[in-house]
Order: sequence, then C-alpha cells, then structure tokens
Amino acid sequence: MQSDRVGFRRPAITAAAVFTAWTIFGILSTVHFFFGYEGATDFSSFRRLADNVIVFYWGWALLTPIVILVARRLAARGMRRVQDWMLLLVAGVATMLVHGLIHTRATWLTGIDKVGSTGPHTLIDYSQRHGGGDLATFAVLVGGYLLIEANRRARARELATAEIGAKLARADLELLRWHLHPHFLFNALNTVSTLVLKGANDDAARAIALISRYLRAGMAQRADSMVPVGEDIATVQRYVEIEMLRFGDSLKIEVDAEPEALEALIPGSILQPLVENAIAHGSVREPGSKPIRIRAMLESERLLLSISNPTNGTRDRRPDIDTSRETPDSARFGLRYVRERLKQFYGDDASFTLAENDGETIASVDVPLTPTGNRA
Repeated sequence: MQSDRVGFRRPAITAAAVFTAWTIFGILSTVHFFFGYEGATDFSSFRRLADNVIVFYWGWALLTPIVILVARRLAARGMRRVQDWMLLLVAGVATMLVHGLIHTRATWLTGIDKVGSTGPHTLIDYSQRHGGGDLATFAVLVGGYLLIEANRRARARELATAEIGAKLARADLELLRWHLHPHFLFNALNTVSTLVLKGANDDAARAIALISRYLRAGMAQRADSMVPVGEDIATVQRYVEIEMLRFGDSLKIEVDAEPEALEALIPGSILQPLVENAIAHGSVREPGSKPIRIRAMLESERLLLSISNPTNGTRDRRPDIDTSRETPDSARFGLRYVRERLKQFYGDDASFTLAENDGETIASVDVPLTPTGNRA
C-alpha cells in the first residue's frame, strides 16, 4: 500500500511541477507582451491578454509529457538514420496542430475568444500565426531532454568506467600481492644469501636473474589479461627453477600438453598457485620422489588442466580434501585466488577440484575455450 502511494505521488508531483512552470512562463510572457503592445494600457486589457496567453501555455503543459515520451523513444533509437529525423519533423508538425486545436477550442469554450473556430483563430490561421513558435518550442523540449539524457548517460558511463577501473585496480593489486608474496620473496632472497655465503657466486647471480625475470613478468601482467597455456607454464617453470635453488634436484616438474592446448588462452597466473600448493604440501622435495606433472588437453571444446604431485606420507594426508579449509599462508590465498579468477572469467561454467587418488594429490581445472564471465 505504501509503495502504491509513493508510485502515485511521484507522477502527481511531476505533473504539478510542469503545470506550475508553464503557468509562470505564461505570466512572464504576458508581462512582456503587455508592455510591448500599444493598445494594452489598463488592467482589464492585461487580464484579457493573460487569459489568452496562459491558456496557450497550459496547452503546452498538457503536451509536454507526450513530447518527452517522443523524445525518449527517439533517443532510444539513436537518431542515426534519416528516417529518425523525418519522424521527429512529423512529430513536431503533429504536436503543433494538436496544440492549435487545444488552444482554439479552449479559448472558445471559456469565452476568451467568442468568435470561435469560424473566426480568425481557425486552425489554419493558428498555424500561420503560431506554427513557427510551436515548432521552436517542440524543438527546445526535445533538445533539452536529449541534452539531459546525453549528460545522464555520459555520467553513467563515467561511473561505470570508474567502477570497472576500481575493480581492475583491486584485481591488479591482488595479482601483484600474489607475485610479491612475502613467503616467496623471503625464501628466494634467503636462497641467494645462502649461495653467497657458500661462495657459489655464479649460482647466486643465476638466482637473482631468475627472480628478476619472474617479478618483471608478474608486474607487467594485468589481472584482466589472458595468456596462452604455454606462456603460463613457462612462468611456472621459472618459478620452479627458483625453488630448485632451495630444494635441489629432488624438485622436478614434467609437462604433458597437447600442442593445441598450449595455444589455448587462460587467465594469467592460474597454474602457479597450484604448483606452489603442490610444493608446500606434497613430497616432491624428498629425494627420489615423483615429479610434479602438469597436463593440458582439449576435449569437446573445453580445456582440461591438471597438476598432480605425490602425497606427503607424513602430513596433510586426507582422503577427501575440502578446498574451503586450506592451511594458512600461501596455500589458502593461492587456492582462493584460483577459484576467484575462474569465477571472474567463466562464471559458473568452470570447475576446480582438489582431491587425492592413488597416492597423488590432483588439482584439476575444467574451463570452456571462450570466457563467459565478467572480467570487471
């Protein structure tokens, strides 16, 4: 009931505002015509003039909502074709004729013009006397609405652009946060320090070069970008090379990918969090352990990615891993990052699972070849 009252009150207030505005404009016009008309010297002549002029503009008060409706329809069409401008001209002429009919009939019925439709205020005579002014008024109303609508749409686009920019900025910061993760930087720099203390200057220089290349690539990548699977795997391999400086040759990585799958596009930095999770919770750092395996293949217009690693036999062994209850630090952040990025690009048309099977932890990603989500 309350919403019905509000819905009724708004059009009533708008109608009253339009009527009041045209009445005020009519009074001001009467004053202008009165002082510019030599035969109008007293109040009675002012009143007769005011009656005629105000009724004239009350007719425009009745027609204003219709003119605005026409302008709204034309604005929706875009005004890009000659037919739209011809339609605007026809609407203007029709509005002028309707206004003339309203004015001549209203002045005759109210007694303002006792001659009526057979006298000088016939529709043809009205068109000759007021047609130009009515068409100009129609043009002003339509132009004013189109200008206001254009400003509103421009403002809406600015707000939308600013909102998208803010979202991208937050996403970029999150991506940068991932690449500059404190644990990774601390461990990488600690590796460099250890190599320097051992006198392995060549290895230390190589470590610094790998870290530099990795960070440079990470900071250059936008959160809304997509990269070929092969490029993302190359980034992962650079990351593993850095980690190998810490864990030695026991840490290995193998890639089994179809050539077509390597060319498919995926959101940047999707694979690395999964590899880091494998290093953190698997047994790949133990001597003689199986390597981390990255697989990529196409199946029925979908891209299937998986990262498998041997399960740690002394910790984190769970028959059914719940990805919503990861351990703190990089694992929790990394897996959440993967889920959110897949949601951002593919909506509900993507799946991410993490499970154990035959002594291996397998992270699987299944996405369509074409993104369907909202990257903003």
